Amino acid sequence: MSRFIILFIRYVAAIAVSCGVSFAVLFLTLSMAGSFLPDHPDVSACVLYMGIAAVGFCGVFLGTLCLERVSRRISSIILLILGLAYYVIICYPFDLSVPDAKDPLYFFRWLLPLSAGGLLAVVLIFLIFRLPPNKLPEPS
Repeated sequence: MSRFIILFIRYVAAIAVSCGVSFAVLFLTLSMAGSFLPDHPDVSACVLYMGIAAVGFCGVFLGTLCLERVSRRISSIILLILGLAYYVIICYPFDLSVPDAKDPLYFFRWLLPLSAGGLLAVVLIFLIFRLPPNKLPEPS
């Protein structure tokens, strides 16, 4: 029973870390993009898209590191799905008040960089943690 409680706490901590890190990176991204906006709108858009990708990457990668090594691969996929579901269910409906929301591709404007960053983190987790810790190659 105690193992279940420990695993439950670790999974809750992983989701909390993922959310906290994502919101912190989003705050930094919006601050940096806002500083470029008046003079350089193209640079601001580029910083914003790269920052949204960083939100997905940091949220999935750092949230996954809270968990045991054996469950990091599957939990990275679960954290990616949870993050994208959070955007689709919670954040996207608030974006519909923006004048650009009438564009049919508006839904993908933030979803694509967010999912690209998260997928990059999943791939990195799969590459890093593909071997068990006792079967890692010896350094030469």
